[in-house]
Amino acid sequence: MSSGSSSPIQFDDPTCKGIEDKGTGDKGVVVPILMNFPPDKETIITRAIALASELADRCVRQLIFSPYGPSPRLVLLLRDTFGLEPISWERSAEEAWEVVGSIRERFETIQLRMKCTTFFYCGVAPSNLVDAVAWVTKGEPDTVHVLDAYFGLPDDRKMAVALIHEFVHVYNNLSPTGVSVGPGEDEAHPGMHVGSAYYGERERYAQQSLSIETRAALANPYCYQYFAEWL
Repeated sequence: MSSGSSSPIQFDDPTCKGIEDKGTGDKGVVVPILMNFPPDKETIITRAIALASELADRCVRQLIFSPYGPSPRLVLLLRDTFGLEPISWERSAEEAWEVVGSIRERFETIQLRMKCTTFFYCGVAPSNLVDAVAWVTKGEPDTVHVLDAYFGLPDDRKMAVALIHEFVHVYNNLSPTGVSVGPGEDEAHPGMHVGSAYYGERERYAQQSLSIETRAALANPYCYQYFAEWL
Protein backbone atom coordinates (compact mmCIF):
# COMPACT_ATOMS: atom_id res chain seq x y z
CA MET A 1 0.00 0.00 0.00
CA SER A 2 2.08 2.86 -1.29
CA SER A 3 -0.32 5.76 -0.90
CA GLY A 4 -3.70 6.74 0.44
CA SER A 5 -5.25 6.77 -3.03
CA SER A 6 -4.06 3.31 -4.06
CA SER A 7 -6.42 0.36 -4.33
CA PRO A 8 -6.92 -1.47 -1.04
CA ILE A 9 -4.87 -4.62 -0.61
CA GLN A 10 -6.98 -7.73 -1.02
CA PHE A 11 -6.11 -10.01 1.87
CA ASP A 12 -7.08 -13.63 1.31
CA ASP A 13 -5.32 -16.18 3.48
CA PRO A 14 -6.58 -19.75 2.96
CA THR A 15 -5.13 -20.85 6.30
CA CYS A 16 -8.02 -19.03 7.98
CA LYS A 17 -10.74 -20.94 6.12
CA GLY A 18 -12.37 -24.19 7.14
CA ILE A 19 -9.96 -24.89 9.97
CA GLU A 20 -11.32 -27.36 12.48
CA ASP A 21 -11.46 -26.02 16.00
CA LYS A 22 -9.71 -28.58 18.20
CA GLY A 23 -12.01 -27.73 21.09
CA THR A 24 -15.41 -28.05 19.43
CA GLY A 25 -14.71 -30.04 16.27
CA ASP A 26 -16.69 -27.47 14.27
CA LYS A 27 -15.27 -26.47 10.92
CA GLY A 28 -15.10 -22.74 10.34
CA VAL A 29 -14.95 -22.03 14.08
CA VAL A 30 -11.38 -20.93 14.58
CA VAL A 31 -9.71 -19.91 17.82
CA PRO A 32 -6.14 -18.73 18.52
CA ILE A 33 -3.66 -21.42 19.47
CA LEU A 34 -1.66 -20.80 22.65
CA MET A 35 1.62 -22.64 23.04
CA ASN A 36 4.14 -22.90 25.89
CA PHE A 37 2.37 -20.41 28.19
CA PRO A 38 2.40 -21.03 31.96
CA PRO A 39 -1.19 -21.11 33.27
CA ASP A 40 -1.08 -17.61 34.76
CA LYS A 41 0.30 -16.07 31.57
CA GLU A 42 -2.16 -18.03 29.43
CA THR A 43 -5.01 -16.37 31.30
CA ILE A 44 -3.50 -12.93 30.71
CA ILE A 45 -2.80 -13.42 26.99
CA THR A 46 -6.28 -14.85 26.44
CA ARG A 47 -7.80 -11.73 27.98
CA ALA A 48 -5.52 -9.48 25.91
CA ILE A 49 -6.45 -11.23 22.64
CA ALA A 50 -10.14 -10.76 23.39
CA LEU A 51 -9.65 -7.07 24.19
CA ALA A 52 -7.52 -6.54 21.06
CA SER A 53 -10.37 -7.96 19.00
CA GLU A 54 -12.85 -5.65 20.71
CA LEU A 55 -10.63 -2.61 20.11
CA ALA A 56 -10.13 -3.52 16.45
CA ASP A 57 -13.90 -3.85 16.06
CA ARG A 58 -14.39 -0.46 17.68
CA CYS A 59 -11.89 1.06 15.25
CA VAL A 60 -13.73 -0.48 12.30
CA ARG A 61 -17.05 0.96 13.47
CA GLN A 62 -15.59 4.42 14.05
CA LEU A 63 -14.07 4.48 10.56
CA ILE A 64 -17.28 3.76 8.65
CA PHE A 65 -18.12 6.34 5.99
CA SER A 66 -20.49 9.13 7.00
CA PRO A 67 -21.97 11.65 4.55
CA TYR A 68 -21.63 14.22 7.33
CA GLY A 69 -17.88 13.70 7.55
CA PRO A 70 -15.80 12.49 10.50
CA SER A 71 -16.23 13.90 13.98
CA PRO A 72 -13.77 16.64 15.06
CA ARG A 73 -12.19 14.16 17.49
CA LEU A 74 -11.66 11.58 14.74
CA VAL A 75 -10.15 14.23 12.45
CA LEU A 76 -7.53 15.04 15.10
CA LEU A 77 -6.82 11.38 15.81
CA LEU A 78 -6.29 10.64 12.11
CA ARG A 79 -3.95 13.63 11.94
CA ASP A 80 -1.86 12.47 14.90
CA THR A 81 -1.64 8.79 13.97
CA PHE A 82 -1.83 8.65 10.18
CA GLY A 83 -0.71 12.13 9.15
CA LEU A 84 -4.06 12.93 7.52
CA GLU A 85 -4.17 16.69 7.93
CA PRO A 86 -7.55 18.34 8.66
CA ILE A 87 -7.21 20.43 5.50
CA SER A 88 -7.38 17.18 3.51
CA TRP A 89 -11.13 16.98 4.13
CA GLU A 90 -11.59 20.41 2.55
CA ARG A 91 -9.33 19.72 -0.42
CA SER A 92 -10.82 16.34 -1.30
CA ALA A 93 -13.13 14.54 1.07
CA GLU A 94 -13.26 11.61 -1.37
CA GLU A 95 -9.50 11.06 -1.21
CA ALA A 96 -9.52 11.44 2.57
CA TRP A 97 -12.22 8.77 2.86
CA GLU A 98 -10.12 6.47 0.65
CA VAL A 99 -7.32 6.71 3.21
CA VAL A 100 -9.78 6.01 6.01
CA GLY A 101 -11.11 3.02 4.05
CA SER A 102 -7.61 1.57 3.83
CA ILE A 103 -7.15 1.94 7.58
CA ARG A 104 -10.52 0.35 8.25
CA GLU A 105 -9.66 -2.61 6.01
CA ARG A 106 -6.50 -3.23 7.98
CA PHE A 107 -8.41 -3.31 11.26
CA GLU A 108 -10.91 -5.72 9.71
CA THR A 109 -8.02 -7.96 8.70
CA ILE A 110 -6.61 -7.82 12.23
CA GLN A 111 -9.86 -9.33 13.49
CA LEU A 112 -9.54 -12.14 10.93
CA ARG A 113 -5.91 -12.87 11.77
CA MET A 114 -6.63 -13.13 15.49
CA LYS A 115 -8.77 -16.16 14.79
CA CYS A 116 -6.06 -18.17 13.05
CA THR A 117 -2.83 -17.24 14.76
CA THR A 118 -0.52 -19.18 17.04
CA PHE A 119 0.78 -17.33 20.09
CA PHE A 120 4.03 -18.80 21.33
CA TYR A 121 5.53 -17.88 24.69
CA CYS A 122 9.30 -17.71 24.34
CA GLY A 123 10.35 -15.92 27.53
CA VAL A 124 13.54 -13.91 27.21
CA ALA A 125 14.02 -11.73 24.13
CA PRO A 126 16.74 -12.48 21.55
CA SER A 127 19.72 -10.13 21.77
CA ASN A 128 18.55 -8.16 18.72
CA LEU A 129 15.08 -7.54 20.23
CA VAL A 130 15.93 -6.36 23.73
CA ASP A 131 13.32 -3.54 23.58
CA ALA A 132 10.52 -5.73 22.22
CA VAL A 133 7.57 -7.25 24.04
CA ALA A 134 6.55 -9.52 21.14
CA TRP A 135 7.72 -10.23 17.60
CA VAL A 136 6.83 -11.89 14.32
CA THR A 137 8.94 -13.17 11.47
CA LYS A 138 8.31 -13.73 7.76
CA GLY A 139 9.39 -17.33 8.22
CA GLU A 140 6.48 -17.98 10.60
CA PRO A 141 3.75 -15.61 9.40
CA ASP A 142 1.03 -17.22 11.51
CA THR A 143 2.92 -17.00 14.81
CA VAL A 144 3.26 -14.16 17.31
CA HIS A 145 6.14 -14.76 19.71
CA VAL A 146 5.40 -13.32 23.15
CA LEU A 147 8.21 -12.31 25.48
CA ASP A 148 8.42 -11.93 29.26
CA ALA A 149 8.50 -8.16 28.84
CA TYR A 150 4.99 -8.28 27.40
CA PHE A 151 3.59 -9.23 30.79
CA GLY A 152 5.27 -6.19 32.30
CA LEU A 153 3.09 -3.77 30.31
CA PRO A 154 1.07 -1.65 32.74
CA ASP A 155 -2.50 -2.66 31.89
CA ASP A 156 -4.79 -4.76 29.71
CA ARG A 157 -5.22 -2.00 27.13
CA LYS A 158 -1.47 -1.65 26.59
CA MET A 159 -1.26 -5.42 26.16
CA ALA A 160 -4.12 -5.44 23.67
CA VAL A 161 -2.77 -2.66 21.45
CA ALA A 162 0.68 -4.28 21.50
CA LEU A 163 -0.98 -7.30 19.85
CA ILE A 164 -2.61 -5.03 17.27
CA HIS A 165 0.90 -3.77 16.50
CA GLU A 166 2.10 -7.33 15.90
CA PHE A 167 -0.87 -8.20 13.70
CA VAL A 168 -0.01 -5.30 11.40
CA HIS A 169 3.46 -6.83 11.07
CA VAL A 170 1.79 -10.14 10.20
CA TYR A 171 -0.30 -8.39 7.54
CA ASN A 172 2.73 -6.60 6.10
CA ASN A 173 4.68 -9.88 5.91
CA LEU A 174 1.89 -11.59 3.98
CA SER A 175 0.94 -8.59 1.83
CA PRO A 176 4.06 -6.47 1.11
CA THR A 177 3.28 -2.77 1.30
CA GLY A 178 5.63 -1.52 -1.38
CA VAL A 179 6.61 1.42 0.83
CA SER A 180 10.23 2.37 0.28
CA VAL A 181 12.34 3.52 3.22
CA GLY A 182 15.19 5.98 3.21
CA PRO A 183 18.65 5.76 4.78
CA GLY A 184 18.46 5.14 8.51
CA GLU A 185 14.74 4.35 8.43
CA ASP A 186 13.36 1.24 10.04
CA GLU A 187 12.05 -1.06 7.31
CA ALA A 188 9.56 -2.66 9.72
CA HIS A 189 8.21 0.75 10.81
CA PRO A 190 8.10 2.98 7.71
CA GLY A 191 8.53 6.68 8.32
CA MET A 192 10.52 6.17 11.52
CA HIS A 193 14.23 6.14 12.16
CA VAL A 194 15.70 3.50 14.42
CA GLY A 195 16.14 5.11 17.82
CA SER A 196 13.44 7.75 17.28
CA ALA A 197 11.14 8.82 20.11
CA TYR A 198 8.46 6.33 19.13
CA TYR A 199 10.71 3.35 18.53
CA GLY A 200 10.36 0.58 21.09
CA GLU A 201 7.64 -0.04 23.65
CA ARG A 202 8.13 3.11 25.69
CA GLU A 203 5.28 4.48 27.75
CA ARG A 204 3.02 7.03 26.07
CA TYR A 205 -0.20 8.15 27.65
CA ALA A 206 -1.27 11.49 26.17
CA GLN A 207 -2.28 11.69 22.52
CA GLN A 208 0.34 13.45 20.38
CA SER A 209 1.44 13.47 16.78
CA LEU A 210 3.57 10.58 15.57
CA SER A 211 4.84 12.87 12.78
CA ILE A 212 4.66 10.19 10.08
CA GLU A 213 3.42 11.00 6.59
CA THR A 214 0.29 9.17 5.47
CA ARG A 215 1.96 7.01 2.81
CA ALA A 216 4.31 5.48 5.37
CA ALA A 217 1.80 5.56 8.23
CA LEU A 218 -0.57 3.19 6.40
CA ALA A 219 2.13 0.49 6.71
CA ASN A 220 3.47 1.41 10.15
CA PRO A 221 2.26 -0.81 13.04
CA TYR A 222 2.70 1.99 15.57
CA CYS A 223 0.08 4.09 13.79
CA TYR A 224 -2.56 1.40 14.20
CA GLN A 225 -1.43 0.66 17.74
CA TYR A 226 -1.87 4.23 18.92
CA PHE A 227 -5.02 4.86 16.91
CA ALA A 228 -6.61 1.94 18.80
CA GLU A 229 -5.20 3.12 22.12
CA TRP A 230 -6.24 6.75 21.78
CA LEU A 231 -9.65 6.22 20.18
